[in-house]
Amino acid sequence: MKDTRLAGIDVGARNLKIEIENASEKRCRLDFANTPAGHRKLIRRLTQGGGRARVSLEASGIYSLDLALALHRAPRIEVMVVNPRAARDFAKAFLLRSKTDDIDAWVLLEFVRRMPFVSWQPPRDAALALRAFARRIAALIKIRSQEKNRLHAAEHTRELPAAIRNDIEVNLRHLDRRIQQLEEQAVDVVWADPCLRHDLVLLTSIRGVARPSALQILAELRRPARRPLAAPVGGACGP
Repeated sequence: MKDTRLAGIDVGARNLKIEIENASEKRCRLDFANTPAGHRKLIRRLTQGGGRARVSLEASGIYSLDLALALHRAPRIEVMVVNPRAARDFAKAFLLRSKTDDIDAWVLLEFVRRMPFVSWQPPRDAALALRAFARRIAALIKIRSQEKNRLHAAEHTRELPAAIRNDIEVNLRHLDRRIQQLEEQAVDVVWADPCLRHDLVLLTSIRGVARPSALQILAELRRPARRPLAAPVGGACGP
């Protein structure tokens, strides 16, 4: 693919470090924000002049998923999401021990140049929706735990006005309702998808695994490139 640009992207929480090699094997290093606007600028740079691009980046959870999706959806761009362990082992072959963004981008560019290219397949919409629900539920559970701690402290002091204690109790009841509503909506998402439904039934059949825990586990297990816990009879499920 002589007319294809190659790129390695080191993904950070806020920034993207990119090493690009064009068709004439000239290289340059670029920086973009890890934001939707930054992703659009990167895509324009990779495909400028109507060119094509092959890109590799490490799987780094929430920081890489949105970028991988944007690249996958862009015309004329192919993306490969590399297991971090594979990237580290590849770097050792070059006797690289230091951990810097520029070196990581360079290693990922060499990875896409030298290794068999495996196109990344994004998760289905249902899996993405479940992930969003599960993380929102987890955030609200954390807030609820903080409010419970405040209520516990309030019950052991006479200095706090009763109105403050009442406000905490009202907020706890409100959080309970919101968490329950989101869990019900998450179950609706799961139940509409045969593969997710199959996995949820498997998880909740395990002693001690209740539905809320099963939803959180399933949301993380069904991230990009993961397989179902067990393939349902009559077919297999994708990511």
